[in-house]
Amino acid sequence: MKKTVNSEFVEAYTDSTGDWSSGCYHAFEIGHEFINDGHMPDGIPDWGWCDMQKYVMVLSCCGNFLGCKPGVFITCCTDGFRPVFYKPEANAGL
Repeated sequence: MKKTVNSEFVEAYTDSTGDWSSGCYHAFEIGHEFINDGHMPDGIPDWGWCDMQKYVMVLSCCGNFLGCKPGVFITCCTDGFRPVFYKPEANAGL
């Protein structure tokens, strides 16, 4: 849905020795879609799936979230340097 970089955090709290080529930020392009069957879809980094799995499971069981439109939620990965925002949504056809 959206990818961001918190440059001020990167400059203040990282060094050049880290491997910044992995994670959600580099795994996806905006508009990338996955269909979920209850298991982690191929191509999603482990941490990204851990961050969104609980929301996917609630939506897949016809649950909703207080204050959100039915069948949708917005969440993001826990990478504070390069957060990627996801929009899990229920399949209306199920």
